[in-house]
Amino acid sequence: MTVFSNPLITVMMPSYNAAKTLPWALSSLMIQSYENWECVLVDDGSTDSTQEIVKAFEDNRIRYFRLDRNRGRGYARQFALDKASGHYLAFLDADDWLYPLKLEAQVTLMENCPGLVLVTSRMADVDYSNTLLAIRGVSRTFDRVLKGPDKIWDLKINFPACMLKMTDARRAGFDITLKRCQDRDFLLKILPGSQYLFLSEVHYAYRFVPESRINEPDLDLEVYKNNKRIYEKYNNTYPFLSRRLALELYLRNKLTPLRNKLIEFRGNAAFLPTDLSQKFENARSAVGSFVEKRFGGSTNSSFAQI
Repeated sequence: MTVFSNPLITVMMPSYNAAKTLPWALSSLMIQSYENWECVLVDDGSTDSTQEIVKAFEDNRIRYFRLDRNRGRGYARQFALDKASGHYLAFLDADDWLYPLKLEAQVTLMENCPGLVLVTSRMADVDYSNTLLAIRGVSRTFDRVLKGPDKIWDLKINFPACMLKMTDARRAGFDITLKRCQDRDFLLKILPGSQYLFLSEVHYAYRFVPESRINEPDLDLEVYKNNKRIYEKYNNTYPFLSRRLALELYLRNKLTPLRNKLIEFRGNAAFLPTDLSQKFENARSAVGSFVEKRFGGSTNSSFAQI
């Protein structure tokens, strides 16, 4: 399949005090095989050197906006959506990074399969040193068109790795009052009854740092409260189920230590197919080389010096 129209892709990037990881995120955009993109980077009131890092890339495809104060992810994402110019919308958080073929692979499918509302990919969990911890979705059925869930409890998708049509994204919008879980709320307005595709290829490296919860003791409660508010929107249709789902998500987060151990086991190189491990190493090397060339420092580390 080929992309004929060369549509512009807007990559949405909310960022808050992410100077240590931002070089990897932006570098992974710079080496994309598909070059017709813009990055709408919304600095959500950072107090670090985020702006200086953006300037160091000297690329006008990166559109930088700074909010007057920290307003939360829901507000930052909607702000980015309002500023977007692309035909398609993709996502990249400032502490994550993309495989080099991500945009090309997904826009090709979206262009050749106009009935799709969304395409997503598998994700690699990495730590701060960019060591592979796990590949998400190893046991899923891939590479076939699926129908979005008709029920709110069936939502299982890798949001960060998504690409969708801008018209659908604008129709749904992000709840600016949600500081967390705004992705779940967004997808609940996009997917039900629609066609989407889950690619077998890994295209997104997600920064999974379990120890960060130690510094955020109220995180689980905040996530629960936001999920509760999301599901309350469905109270009329599912009065009891909506409350139960929010509680289940809270309890799942409380079991994070157990999940960490499962991820460590699943992510051990001995248990991953050789091709997945090799493709990860190739992607990490490509992004790391660009980071090292631009900023210096170890290619495996996110802590590039500027």
